Amino acid sequence: MRVGLLHASEATAFRRSVRTVLSEFLEKAKGYQEGKIREADLFAEYGHLRPGTYNILSQRYDQRIALLGLRPGSSAGAGAASAATAAAVPEGKPFELSSEKRKAIDLFLKAGGFAFDCDRLFRFLRDSIAGREFAKLRFTQNLSDALELIADWGATIGLSRDELSHLSIQDLL
Repeated sequence: MRVGLLHASEATAFRRSVRTVLSEFLEKAKGYQEGKIREADLFAEYGHLRPGTYNILSQRYDQRIALLGLRPGSSAGAGAASAATAAAVPEGKPFELSSEKRKAIDLFLKAGGFAFDCDRLFRFLRDSIAGREFAKLRFTQNLSDALELIADWGATIGLSRDELSHLSIQDLL
């Protein structure tokens, strides 16, 4: 059900104001490009990430630094990834609703029988979005490590990553 209390631009502005794992990663990647953060520090937290989270064939970021365009001292023109990363760092603009919009949301919540106001709703939304992203980061860390352990095990019995990618979990078990 669409109520129409927020314009699409307001919803976008709100999402952009939420500090998440992604915004922290982009800030640290930019810091690495500028030579302010060491590679080891960047990859200690984010190196396990891989495009294709569940794909054993997809290299982790800490295995593909050259492909990311993340080089210390690189300029925005040093590669598509570095340009995108530098441009994507959020500006940190706080999100604020007009008093009229806040009153309308408060009235809507009250009419719906909710015992919380606009401020509490947006605090909950902000915390939920950030918490979900953090949980995904931790989940993918364990998943990525498991994929690497499977790849290492496969190598000991002569199976390549490509061959392992065709196995089901039942095959592995």
